[in-house]
Amino acid sequence: MTALAVVRAQVGRALDPVVAALARLGGGAPPGLRRGAGAAPADVPVVVVHLRAGVEEDADGVLAAVTAARRAGETFTPVLLLERPVLAPYRRAGYAVELVGPPGVAAAREEAVRTYAAAAVVEVSPRDLESSAHLVERLLDAVPPVPSGPVAAVRRAARAVERLLP
Repeated sequence: MTALAVVRAQVGRALDPVVAALARLGGGAPPGLRRGAGAAPADVPVVVVHLRAGVEEDADGVLAAVTAARRAGETFTPVLLLERPVLAPYRRAGYAVELVGPPGVAAAREEAVRTYAAAAVVEVSPRDLESSAHLVERLLDAVPPVPSGPVAAVRRAARAVERLLP
């Protein structure tokens, strides 16, 4: 084992409890989550955006609303849940996308909330796309305030150390 591998393993063992404790406190996206176009900083909350059947086909409308909400000053990292396999436009935009099947929609949403340490879930129906301003407002209402204080400082330091590891 090389010296670099030994150092990486030791730092990883020291950092794991810190990352786990921060995850229990909530807030901030987990390491390695793709953040999509206009990537937000690592310390912003994750919002699961559940696109109901029929919504995912209007990718331009959904992406425009998500982008507008992210640019409105309240940054967040969206994770998109789709009920139909129309993943390509959302993946091309760089967002994390998951496909959920009708029989297990509720369980898939709960799993996404746990996996991504999501702060909120916003369900988008076809009616929500009639007014993109309304959808932008709903997304912004779901975003909790960005954490500050000592916990946020520790979270930023832990993420900085993770980025340094090859």
